[in-house]
Amino acid sequence: MNLFMIDDITLANNGISPYPLCVDQSLLDDVYFGWDYYNWSQQSNIQKIMKEKFSHIRPTNIWSNDADTLPLFDDYETTNDWHNLYSVMRYFYNQNFKVYNFDTTHLIKKDIPFIYIIGTKSGPHNWKKNRGKLFINIKQHTKEYIRKGKVLLVVDMSDEGFPMQSIDDMSISEAGYYEHIGEEIYNLATKENFPLDNIVYLTSNYKIEDKYKSMNQMVLNWTEVIMKNREPNPIPNLNKYHLSTIDVWNGFGVSTDDVNPEINIGVDSLDKWAENKFEEAFNYKKDNLSDMKSFLCLCKLVKDWRLFHSLGLNYHGLHEKGLTSFILSKERLFNSPYISEKLKDKLKDNTDYELNKIISDKDIIDKFSLTINLQCELFNNDKIKHHDNIKDLLKKLPLYIDKKSFDDVNGFTAWDESFYNNTFFSYTYNTFATSNDTIYLTEKIWKDIMCFHPFLLVSNYGSLKQLKELGYKTFSPYIDESYDDEKDFDKRSKMLLSEVNRLCEMSKTQLLDWYVKQADVLVHNFKHFVKLNPAKETINKIMKLYKVL
Repeated sequence: MNLFMIDDITLANNGISPYPLCVDQSLLDDVYFGWDYYNWSQQSNIQKIMKEKFSHIRPTNIWSNDADTLPLFDDYETTNDWHNLYSVMRYFYNQNFKVYNFDTTHLIKKDIPFIYIIGTKSGPHNWKKNRGKLFINIKQHTKEYIRKGKVLLVVDMSDEGFPMQSIDDMSISEAGYYEHIGEEIYNLATKENFPLDNIVYLTSNYKIEDKYKSMNQMVLNWTEVIMKNREPNPIPNLNKYHLSTIDVWNGFGVSTDDVNPEINIGVDSLDKWAENKFEEAFNYKKDNLSDMKSFLCLCKLVKDWRLFHSLGLNYHGLHEKGLTSFILSKERLFNSPYISEKLKDKLKDNTDYELNKIISDKDIIDKFSLTINLQCELFNNDKIKHHDNIKDLLKKLPLYIDKKSFDDVNGFTAWDESFYNNTFFSYTYNTFATSNDTIYLTEKIWKDIMCFHPFLLVSNYGSLKQLKELGYKTFSPYIDESYDDEKDFDKRSKMLLSEVNRLCEMSKTQLLDWYVKQADVLVHNFKHFVKLNPAKETINKIMKLYKVL
């Protein structure tokens, strides 16, 4: 009997992408992924537990793969979740090769080298509490095979661009506290006697190779992949492999709510198509000038620095000039020394949206105001943090554009191009913006680019510089981008708020003129994003490591 059943083999995309990730064909015969828990979730007893305990998480009880279910059970640690490299290899190439999935015992019996992935659920701040147990879910027979040098062990943290370490106050406020990730992996692998040459660490952090060079660390920053495929209407063309927590998007895939019928245009048609798309965006703004808002600012998950910036927008009177969203979570508010158990009990049955509607109640606004002030303690602007400004913002909540609950507004799969059509530029909140130990370019930037939107980027120091190194253009002199050179996030925040205020002082007619002057930049970025293939070298490196096992 053939070891590999037909369901265990997946052919690559076979050329469906007009801008494919074509790597060295000599490296792509067969790719084997080994799983210690292959078909684990298909066991009747496991399915019963999943249905009883976790249907609220995944109502269909269908999981991406077996290892994704491990963290749901008390007997397993918070590793073995998020397997982005596997998704890339299985779904995104247009070259002919086979991807095999099988139980590690069968692969070892046949003496077949394979890739073994350890994902890290929710990032290193959660992983830290089980730091010494990073490899706990690897079965003993697989560990022995790893020690023999027959496995490419991939620590896949590419769902996010976490800083390599989070020990300063600003980083801790967003990412939680943890020490140097690379050194921890090195130490733990050494303790297990795993060959270091066969270990790969995947991350979305562009600074990774500057920070730690002793391991095979690859930048697979998948926030760009995201824009080409999404369920339930997959967009079949993708071209670059920057890894992230959501499987598939890129290029033309920023079609928002519906798949763009022109998605399969070829390379020769791209220039004209991009120019036409920009003209559509410009003409819409011109024809609807009186109804336009100055800027777009979306905020889903409230973090300390996003809270401060929303307060800053309020201080300058800008929420009324833009399309802005902002809602405080009940969980976040309740995690405060100023909120009594009695008050929590009184409000516990309210949804986040309902809570934000009553948050200005005179009996509780002072308590919430103190809470907000406390959460902005790392910022020095006392005028923005003043209780009067906080209370004024609280009275306006919830701020939303088209949704009363953020639960179904996923940053990757549910968004609306009309937000961009009805505004001139974006004030974009990026993830891990406070840290100088990462540059993480998220899907938020690619949405701006694919919707022909200039942007001010509330992000890591040097993010605009990184974009330019990737071949994109930015918006100076139309936007003062000196903020990108400021290392101190508090000072950088002041510069950003000052600049967005300056732009919002323009009339709509002035903003339209300002917008069209950036046409060349906006069209260039759109085309560059569609065609760029920055991960080709990285994938080749990984495949070379795999081929010599």
